[in-house]
Amino acid sequence: MKMLAIPIRFLLRNGQNCQNRHACTYMCVYMHAHTYTYTYLHVHTCTHARIHMCMFIRAHIHTCMHSYIHITRQYAYMHAYTHNARIHTQKHMYMHVHNTYTRIHTQKQTYTHTER
Repeated sequence: MKMLAIPIRFLLRNGQNCQNRHACTYMCVYMHAHTYTYTYLHVHTCTHARIHMCMFIRAHIHTCMHSYIHITRQYAYMHAYTHNARIHTQKHMYMHVHNTYTRIHTQKQTYTHTER
């Protein structure tokens, strides 16, 4: 969560000069034969972005985080959805970003998925 503060402040500070852009970046890292991770960053506009980070182990045990970021001049809102084979966690994060401080409000919900 702390890593988001710097780019969000940058976007808020430079929001007036930012034009709408559509960009995608994709990164895949292979650790060894059965484990790899990939990060997918999809920037819709200057104020909307989507981030997918997944790690796969032996093709069936995996952990993924999906983040949706909405940025305005005064606040940033992020919805993060994390899941692996059994545990699902949803986080709603509101960041109120100013020049001198950042107020963060989080709401977390976790439940366990049981296969039948």
